[in-house]
Amino acid sequence: MRLHLAYGRGAIGVDVAPTADLETIAPPPRPALDDVPAALRDAVHRPQSGPALAEVIGSRMRPDMRVALVVADWTRACGYPALLPAVLDELNGCGVPDAAITLLVAYGTHTRQSDEASRSLYGDAACGRAHIVHHDCDAVDLAAVGRTSRGTNVRLNPRYLDADAAITLGAVGFHYFAGFGGGPKLVFPGVAGRAGVLANHALYVRQVLRESRRLKGTLAGNACAEDIREAAALAPPAFSIQCLLNERGNPAGIVAGAWDKSQDAVCARLRETAMLEVTRRYDVVIASCGGLPRDINLIQAHKAVDNACELLRDGGTLLIAAECGEGAGSDTFLDWFNLDEDTFVERLESDYQLHGGTALALRRKTARCRIMMKTALPTDAVRRTGLVPVSDLQGALEHVLRETPGARVAYLPDAAESVVRDVPAG
Repeated sequence: MRLHLAYGRGAIGVDVAPTADLETIAPPPRPALDDVPAALRDAVHRPQSGPALAEVIGSRMRPDMRVALVVADWTRACGYPALLPAVLDELNGCGVPDAAITLLVAYGTHTRQSDEASRSLYGDAACGRAHIVHHDCDAVDLAAVGRTSRGTNVRLNPRYLDADAAITLGAVGFHYFAGFGGGPKLVFPGVAGRAGVLANHALYVRQVLRESRRLKGTLAGNACAEDIREAAALAPPAFSIQCLLNERGNPAGIVAGAWDKSQDAVCARLRETAMLEVTRRYDVVIASCGGLPRDINLIQAHKAVDNACELLRDGGTLLIAAECGEGAGSDTFLDWFNLDEDTFVERLESDYQLHGGTALALRRKTARCRIMMKTALPTDAVRRTGLVPVSDLQGALEHVLRETPGARVAYLPDAAESVVRDVPAG
């Protein structure tokens, strides 16, 4: 059987003997919306909770009205070329001209995208109508809005705070430590200061060091997720437009209204429609991240690695295609892997720095199973992380199957979107 693994903008093919015990595991199909702009208009006119968008704008209208429309960056595409013109048209219909609307890009601590990437992500139409402002988590003018009960100091972008009305527009998806992405994450950490983001991420590390618990798809009892929601609640309320994407990344549903209720509704729908049921673990998993942008760097590719490893038995082998054409994703990420285990844990607990949580998650996976990666990353960088670099995926697969006679094999063509509901022990 010929398997096709998306790899960057291309694909890699590998062959598996027809006698192999092979099972394909892919995200459940979910139909895309037939008319995205119409679905958006319906959502903002009939919100999940709270007043409709027109009522929100009408209650805050003044002659020099300013609206901040918060959008995700290149790592969280969600059909913006169709969505944004519809939102701008709705705001125009409420009496807000394009000149009064700012597209505020919620990077969190991510690297700023290029102007070309912005036009590709948001569409020429939207970029030609609204002014784009790129959030900087290290900017000196970020304003303090309060402190969460867990001690996270929250500072936010003044363009968000000073707007007469704020709207967040983005997709909600599974996140391996925040439970779900999107929703309040567009506010915090989306337009927040670096120190607050690090403090929030450190909560994840402290929780998983204390207890063995799966946080993906979980909000209740998830310290990081609960802190995010509390931080977002310190800011002025935003009208939230949240999209549910299908397995191809196209909008399959839109919910709007107050961010807490709308996020709860979208998360519940994701749990019901997007999670996979599995009945066993596997000896070998063959996977692709799903191509760009999911394998643009190692930090992004880790999300697919995380999903794929949940299907592996202890001691099993993952073979994954992840181009990582833009490197590790952070200048400091690989430094975490220079530390011995005791120093690593001590540093995480006492002086958490960016991407330490991802390093912890990856180190735990490489300790439990073998992860072989076809990638453009330098070989020495791959080995530093505990991953096994492979130049020939076909040859590596044949070797693994020879050393594991009768192996149970799973094929994940889109591991980044393949989230299992309950994983059997083993």
